[in-house]
Amino acid sequence: MATAPDPYVRYSFTMRIAEARQRARAYFKEFPKETFETIVEHHEDFQGSNIRVTMRRLKVPRPSP
Repeated sequence: MATAPDPYVRYSFTMRIAEARQRARAYFKEFPKETFETIVEHHEDFQGSNIRVTMRRLKVPRPSP
């Protein structure tokens, strides 16, 4: 039995915390939460000042009401 295709795109990056915040803000600006259901799906702090972030958004934007 086939499963439905995943409607989401995931984007992961690892960098310093301040840079990761800027990257996440830019991603939310490019793919607004209201249209693409953009979220931070996962984040993992590494020892030191790095963090790995996985963002998730719809492949296709939701139609406007």
